[in-house]
Amino acid sequence: MIFEITESNKIENNIWTIVCKATFENLIVGFRLFIIDNIDPGINEDKIDETKFVKDGLSIIGIGEESNNFLYVISKLYEIPNNQKFTNEKLLYTVFPLNNNVAKLSKGKFNFKVFYDDSDEKKLYSEFYINIDLKNKIVEFNEKDEDYRKNIIKTFSQ
Repeated sequence: MIFEITESNKIENNIWTIVCKATFENLIVGFRLFIIDNIDPGINEDKIDETKFVKDGLSIIGIGEESNNFLYVISKLYEIPNNQKFTNEKLLYTVFPLNNNVAKLSKGKFNFKVFYDDSDEKKLYSEFYINIDLKNKIVEFNEKDEDYRKNIIKTFSQ
């Protein structure tokens, strides 16, 4: 799913806050994400650097009705029934940079594999991709694998 960046600001501690919105079937969908700037490359000379995972490197929070609509839309697209609202919690994710150079977000498009690994008993582990292009005001949200759909929905739900 491709989102337009409607707001982006660099805030304290080298973190970007980005509001992402899109229209799907006449619904405005969206969320706010926070991501650390200048994440080191995860790929060096075509090899994955296993030391470049960044715990809590990205977080997602709801922005009201647009996030409820986002949850509704991905539930529909993923064919997973859900009538809940988007969570009020700040969701923390580990990120792995799928880039060959430092992810200085203001300079271009950067791709990240995102991991949710809750430590409680809910067992909601999931993975997806977030690609950020501040220059062109685009964020892409892509699933990694259909097996994670249910957990993505559960994580985003209240």
